[in-house]
Amino acid sequence: MKSPGLRFFGAALVVLLGIWAGLKFHSAKRVEEPAVAVPAGVASAPDPKENSAMEAVPHPKVPARLPDFSLNDLSGKPTSIAAWSGKSLVINFWATWCGP
Repeated sequence: MKSPGLRFFGAALVVLLGIWAGLKFHSAKRVEEPAVAVPAGVASAPDPKENSAMEAVPHPKVPARLPDFSLNDLSGKPTSIAAWSGKSLVINFWATWCGP
């Protein structure tokens, strides 16, 4: 009959060998990509393909005043947007196909 201390030592040895083998396997699969040296404080050059598409789209104009409309609150009662005048308000519009 084996002593409990010997069983514990054997189990600990098996766990340590498993950890060692896993680390060895993981480090063998890692591929190091070459590093690109960029001096601190220097921005990379803009991509001309991306900038040409951005310049073609006009910036949206933000209205000075919101249009007057009403939305239902959680109880179903319509609440006018004017009730929030002078307060911070975030309206999150969702569609039926949008997942939460």
